[in-house]
Amino acid sequence: AASTTSTTSTASTTSTTSTTSTTSTTSTTSTTSTESTASAISSASTASAIPSASTATNPAGATLPILYFFPSTPYSAPPLGMRPAPSLNPQPVRPSGRCRALIIGINYKGTQAELNGCINDAHNMRNLLQANGYPNDSSHMVVLKDDTNDHNYMPNGKNIMKALQWLVQGVGRGDSLFFHFSGHGAQLPDKTGMEKDGLNETILPTDYKNGQITDDELWGSLVRPLPDGARLMAVMDCCHSGTGLDLPFEYIKRKKDQYGGGHWREDENPAHSTGDVVMFSGCQDDQTSADVGGGGMFSSQRAGGAMTNTFLKALRSNPNPTYVQFMGELHKVLKKGGFSQKPMLTSSQRFNLDQRRFSLTQDIFPNTNQMLGRDKRTHFKPASQMNQDLNGLLGLFSGIDKGKLAAGAALLSMLR
Repeated sequence: AASTTSTTSTASTTSTTSTTSTTSTTSTTSTTSTESTASAISSASTASAIPSASTATNPAGATLPILYFFPSTPYSAPPLGMRPAPSLNPQPVRPSGRCRALIIGINYKGTQAELNGCINDAHNMRNLLQANGYPNDSSHMVVLKDDTNDHNYMPNGKNIMKALQWLVQGVGRGDSLFFHFSGHGAQLPDKTGMEKDGLNETILPTDYKNGQITDDELWGSLVRPLPDGARLMAVMDCCHSGTGLDLPFEYIKRKKDQYGGGHWREDENPAHSTGDVVMFSGCQDDQTSADVGGGGMFSSQRAGGAMTNTFLKALRSNPNPTYVQFMGELHKVLKKGGFSQKPMLTSSQRFNLDQRRFSLTQDIFPNTNQMLGRDKRTHFKPASQMNQDLNGLLGLFSGIDKGKLAAGAALLSMLR
């Protein structure tokens, strides 16, 4: 959802870190102007590995970023139904050293939905990934931002869907992927009967009036195609992002303020896949995330999302945490800043949070799901249509005095 300079939102910026070190609905394809610092990590010679070409040459001989010529295809929803996994290989996965990232930051400048910090978030996450071995060339890192003059890299629905296909194309065992979205999130009634709350979570491209991108599409585009032993880490800094990738397992804390000793809860209608996917959300499905204007605990930083700022701050304070330590720090920092949003951890595979260490390129888990696909065990009624008209939703905030909606000391925020 959205507004202008204060309420609640989800995105961020920051300077940070060292696992770390950094600073700063329905549609189809991707791209963004992405700079090349060409430090390419070796790519595989087989078709199953991330290709190495960082640029493509058009008929006139000009060298252009690879997404100009990426052969995307229209999205097709996966069928319902389950099938046995081909085989389970419990052996540890050896990282290949191949990395690829898609980063999206949308400020919606000049619209009623305008935000301040999402492009800063994109810069900060790019810096974090570069510091941790992700090459900053166009075959390994694509950044879509709405401050570009290149229509091929504008984060509209078509380009985002294209970039999602690019991210997973040719990925093999041991490869590491990263997906970051900073912008507006919303919800739409789920007419398939799969969602317990009757709603699909969505992200908003720049042309959101033509359609939003649902969690079903994100799962089908990003999660389902990954092979066993390939890893994707995602950070979704937007409103209603809790189950934004439709991953089947949600981590439930044992106690209110403690992450250790909790358990994984499986979705009632789970979507199982073979890849190792972990997602950090900016908030729960029924919550909003904050867009921080700088000030308070983030006073040294420019505008950005509270979640992205907190993510970077947590890694800066402890570059090698366990997942329990990392999730605990995220909650602590946000609570200290006066934010009510509660980040969630969802995953495609169950794992022990006390033992597994956070890493952007290491510690890849093999598949443990014996059955794969979307399983419909229960039919749920769609929610009301109240959230379908996004412009109406945004209009709810048009009369609010944004100066009175600061979240935390001296923090200005908006709905994301």
